[in-house]
Amino acid sequence: MAMLRSCARLGAATFLVGLTLAGPHIGVASADEGADSGAAPSSQAGASKPARSVATSARSGHAPRTGSTAGSAGAGARTPVTQARAAASAPVVGARLPATQRQTRSPGTPSASTPSAPTATVQAGASTTTQAPAVGQLRTATEAAAPVAASQAASIGSPIEGIGSGFNAVLTRAANWLATLPTNPVTDLLQGTVYLLRRTFFPSSVGVVTKPIVVPVYLTTVNGGPNQKLGIYVGLGSNASPALFELDTGGPGLYGAYAPLNTLNSNWWGDGVVTTSTTVDVLYDSGNYYQGYAATTQVSLYNSDGTPLLSTARAIVGQMDSISNGSTSLWTPDGSTTPPIDGAFYGDFGLAQPYNTNGITNVLAQLVYTNGVQPGYRVHMDANGTCWLQIGLTSADLQDPTGAYIPQVVDPAAPSWATNPHSRVRYYSEQSFLANITISTKDPTTGADVTVLSSANVGMTADTGASTVLHNTDMTPLPLPTQYAAITDAGYLENGLQFYVSATTTTGAQVTLYDFATDASVSGAVGVQNDKPGNTTYYLNTGILLFRENDIVYYLGSASGGGLFGVIPHTT
Repeated sequence: MAMLRSCARLGAATFLVGLTLAGPHIGVASADEGADSGAAPSSQAGASKPARSVATSARSGHAPRTGSTAGSAGAGARTPVTQARAAASAPVVGARLPATQRQTRSPGTPSASTPSAPTATVQAGASTTTQAPAVGQLRTATEAAAPVAASQAASIGSPIEGIGSGFNAVLTRAANWLATLPTNPVTDLLQGTVYLLRRTFFPSSVGVVTKPIVVPVYLTTVNGGPNQKLGIYVGLGSNASPALFELDTGGPGLYGAYAPLNTLNSNWWGDGVVTTSTTVDVLYDSGNYYQGYAATTQVSLYNSDGTPLLSTARAIVGQMDSISNGSTSLWTPDGSTTPPIDGAFYGDFGLAQPYNTNGITNVLAQLVYTNGVQPGYRVHMDANGTCWLQIGLTSADLQDPTGAYIPQVVDPAAPSWATNPHSRVRYYSEQSFLANITISTKDPTTGADVTVLSSANVGMTADTGASTVLHNTDMTPLPLPTQYAAITDAGYLENGLQFYVSATTTTGAQVTLYDFATDASVSGAVGVQNDKPGNTTYYLNTGILLFRENDIVYYLGSASGGGLFGVIPHTT
C-alpha cells in the first residue's frame, strides 16, 4: 500500500510539473507590492482639528441614511438576519437557483451586454471633479497619488518578468484546479507544494504581506448625492474583470452580486470559484438585503487599470444572486449592467472584524503578515479626494506622535478559541471601541455650556458607508431615553446642540473624536434611528465624517487580542 501511495504521489507530481511547463499560459499578472511601499505613508501632523467645511445639503434634502451593519449570527451588536428580516418591509425574494445548477462561467451568449466598469466620481478640490479611470484605461501620472504610484505592479517589460508572471498564472490555475478535487493525501500534498511555491516566489498572490501594500480607493458620489462612499476594485477568482465594490469599514465580510443565469453580467467572478450548498443572507441598515450562497475563492484587489496588487488565500465569501431593498428588486440571477448598490457598486467589501458562524469575515484579517509588517490596515481620505487603503502596518503607523490609539473590544459573540484563518488574530466587535458622548446647549442668558445628557462607554462603529447616526437611544438606561427624546426632531438631533465624543487611549489620555454644533448639513447632522426591530444595541455609528478628518488605523493584534483603533489627524 505504501508503494502504491508513493507511486500515486510521484505520478501526480509529474503531472503537475508537466502542467507547469506546458504553454502558452494566460492569467493574471503577478502582484507587486512596489519598490518603496515598505515605508508607511507619512503621518499628517496637526494639533487642531480641521474646520468643518463639508456642508452641502439642507436636512430636507438628505439622502436616506445608509448604515452598513450586516445582520449575522451572534449576540450584542449584530442581529440575526432571521430576526431582522421579519421586520423588513416585504423584501423581494428573487428566483434562486439550487447550488447544483450554478456555475462560475457560462459558455452561452449573454442576453445583455457585458457591463463596463462603473464610474466613480472623485472629489478633486473645491471647484473641480474628476472620474476614476475605468478598468482597462491607462492612468496618467498626475492621476495617481504618490503612495498609490509606489504600490502599483510593474508592467511586463522583460522576458524574465514575462516568465515570472506566466509561472505565477500557471500556479494559480493549478491551485484553482486542485481546490475542486476531493480531499486525499495526494491532493493535500500537491496543494501544499503549489502553496509553498507561490508563497516563496509570489507571496502577495497567496495573501502573504511582506511589506505594506497601498491600494487606490475612490470617493464615489452615490444615488445622485450629496452623500459619498468609498469604492475599491475587486475581482473574485482568476481571470476576473475587477468591478467597483463599496469599501465598507462598518460591514463584516465580502458579499458580491452574481448572475448565475448570465455570468457575463457578473464577470468580476472568475475561474476557480467553488460554490457551496450553504445558503447565506445579510441585511444592512440601509435596507439592502442580499441572498445567495457561500463560496470559496481568492479575492484580489486592483488598480483602476486592472493591475492586481494583492490576492488573498482562499477565503469564504458571499456569492449573492438576489439583492433587494424593501419591495424593490436591485439584482436577480440574470444580473444587470446597472450596479445594484447605490447605483455605484457591485458588492460590499466589508472591513468590520466580528466573528460569523458562516465563515464570511474580513478578508484583510485573514492575511499573513511577515517580515516585520504588523497585521492591520490604514484608511486615508483627504479634502482633495485622494484616498487609499494601506494593507500592513509599520511603526510609523502605530507610533505616530500626533496619533491616538484606542483599545479595540474583542467580539463577545466569538468563541474564546476563535481566531481568523491563516493570520490567527482575534475577532473584534462590530462596535470596535468605546467612547463617551456628551451633548450640551448654551444658556441663553449667560452663554455657558449646559449639559443636556452624558453617556459613558458607548460602543462605536466607525463606518465609511454611513452618516453619523445614533442607534437605539430608546434602549439606553434611564433617564437617557427621555433625555434623547427631548432633543430629537424628525429622526435627527435638534440643531444648535454641541455634540462631543471622546475616548480613552492606551495611555489613559482622553482624545476628542467629535466636537461640533449640530445642524442640517452633511457634516453637522446626527441621525437617530430607533426603528429597526431585532436590533437593541445602543451605539454610535461615527459615519464617514471621522475618516474625512483623520487617517484611521486598524491594528489587529494577535491571537490573544490587543487590537487598536488608531486616529491620526489630518493637517489643517
